Amino acid sequence: MREPVVMSRRRAPMIAAIVLACALAAGQVPISPVGATETDATRTDTTRLPEAPGAPETPAAQAFGGADPTIIPDLDGAVAMSATTEGDGLVAVTSQGRVAVGGTAGFLGDASGIALRSSIVDISVTPDGEGYWLTAEDGGVFTFGNAPYLGSLPEVLPLGALPDRPIQAMLPTVSGDGYWMFASDGGVFAFGDAGFHGSVPQVLGARRSLSKPIVDAIAAETDDGYLLAASDGGVFTFGAAVFHGSAVPEGRDDVIAVLEAPSGYRLVMADGTVRSYGTQHHGSSTGRPVSAAASHRSGYWLLEAGLSPVDPGDSGPQVIALQRKLNSLGYWTGHPDGDYGHVTSQAVMAFQKWSGLERSGSADEQTIALLSDAERPTPASPDESLIEVDLARQLILVVRGGRVDWVFNTSTGSGIAYEHNGRWYGARTPPGDFEVYFERPNGWRISHLGGLWRPKYFNGGIAIHGSGFIPGWPDSHGCTRVSTAAMDFIYDADLIPVGTSVRVY
Repeated sequence: MREPVVMSRRRAPMIAAIVLACALAAGQVPISPVGATETDATRTDTTRLPEAPGAPETPAAQAFGGADPTIIPDLDGAVAMSATTEGDGLVAVTSQGRVAVGGTAGFLGDASGIALRSSIVDISVTPDGEGYWLTAEDGGVFTFGNAPYLGSLPEVLPLGALPDRPIQAMLPTVSGDGYWMFASDGGVFAFGDAGFHGSVPQVLGARRSLSKPIVDAIAAETDDGYLLAASDGGVFTFGAAVFHGSAVPEGRDDVIAVLEAPSGYRLVMADGTVRSYGTQHHGSSTGRPVSAAASHRSGYWLLEAGLSPVDPGDSGPQVIALQRKLNSLGYWTGHPDGDYGHVTSQAVMAFQKWSGLERSGSADEQTIALLSDAERPTPASPDESLIEVDLARQLILVVRGGRVDWVFNTSTGSGIAYEHNGRWYGARTPPGDFEVYFERPNGWRISHLGGLWRPKYFNGGIAIHGSGFIPGWPDSHGCTRVSTAAMDFIYDADLIPVGTSVRVY
């Protein structure tokens, strides 16, 4: 379902669905392709202003352009934030529907006690500041205070059905008697007095689709248009919304929000970078991950990403916050890129092993609770520089001067006997003190027991080496496995040169 749904009363959805079906059959659904602009990397941006150097940093709150830093809500895991009409209050929400407020914004309830069918993705304040809407990924709408209910996608779609693409943002009209929902493919759904001005699927046609998803949207000043922003910084304008430039030429894929600004707009990236187009720039929070943003006139707020439960396959600022926290404690995650892949899962599992948690590799609530106040691991070998292989915890610790620099998830000998050429062997990693005496730095070493990525041998045929499978339990024939990415880092950083002492205990 892609075209406009116009509703004005709580019971209007069914009527609107019938009207919509008739309009589609008659070919009368309004389309305004002339007002839609698809941006690409070749467009020259003549209105973008240069990045302002030396933007002031506020450790407790990120506020720019005269915005009040004291009103930012304290809410870990926030996914969206919205300002009151006067700019003196802010509301924020988590994906579980928990709401926090700051300044003059009043707490009017939240969805934390509701069994949600899908995650909350946005929060929007009513024009008078006396209410707010929560919008879910499936197009569900939850109203609080005096926010009117004007319809939702679950009421229009067949029972139990979900939209083709998840909803990413919701915008109320100036009157508060209507709102738009925007899907990740650029689909637009209009309710109440919100006007339909076109959608990305209408512009691209059936055979084309966006290369990156829509993540946020803002309305034109007079409600007669809207602007959609994609994760790569692509900008799409409809109706009276004006194009001033995009971030596509930068080659990014971490835009999380687009903010209204006088005569233009701003794009906010997950690492805190802000790009201003057609409007004065007031600074960024580069290097400090951001999970949500809001604006009022020339000012804007950035809400720093806190630690919150995330799972393998997730992406975004919460993952960046997790990666940075793990790196700060020595659990290697590589460069924080916001993607919860194999390397991050290995680092989480290493922390879980050290902390005595279930070795899942998923940053669940219990893991996050312990990680928030965790300290760097301590070695068993004080005042020494060596490699420790902790058999009980299944970890490799890189120790320098009695301090643990890095921790890697490992899997050592399973203890299960195996047969080779008619003889039986024990899959053991013997404890003791050893020394790296030989390495094969160039790719895979294929042995009768399997492949070893760039091995470093320290006890006969037993080596520290890269592998594609490093579970939470002992599984090898005796070697100490790490991920291939971790092995590459070990070589690149020269962490275990030939001659390094290795203590297995």
